[in-house]
Amino acid sequence: MLFRAMLATSLMIAAAQPAFATETPPAPSATDNKRDPNAIRCKSEPIIGSLAGKRKVCRTNAEWQRAAEDGKRNASDIVGGSGSCAGGPGCAGGN
Repeated sequence: MLFRAMLATSLMIAAAQPAFATETPPAPSATDNKRDPNAIRCKSEPIIGSLAGKRKVCRTNAEWQRAAEDGKRNASDIVGGSGSCAGGPGCAGGN
């Protein structure tokens, strides 16, 4: 009986040990380059109205750059009081 308990305990301890990775990570490819405008990057974005929900959004670096510039322009217009908008979905008369 004691032997079975010790055997079960040792098996559980052995199973709990982390496995060592035998493969080396792949070298960074062109798609990982943040300077390549055609490389695709994915980001996690929060879902509006959800405390923990997130969605994965994938775009090219050029699209991420364009979205950042539009956001900065819209924020600048709002703070500056010009009242103009870049014509996005949140703008009056936008899509």
